[in-house]
Amino acid sequence: MASYLLYVVQFFPDVKLSRWPAIVKYMKDCASREGYGKAFGSNVQQFLLDKLDAQENGKEEKKLFGMF
Repeated sequence: MASYLLYVVQFFPDVKLSRWPAIVKYMKDCASREGYGKAFGSNVQQFLLDKLDAQENGKEEKKLFGMF
């Protein structure tokens, strides 16, 4: 499930997830695993962690698919 959620952050950069802090935390937990970095590369891993940190801190203002 986490890989699909993490694709959203990668391919829909305007998505706003800060409304769902538990989901953001789950995504960060999954993306921060050593195995995730090995499978997808450290650049992708760091990109996701940076984006999710911003989401967690409420710095992302865009809406999910422009609706929510």
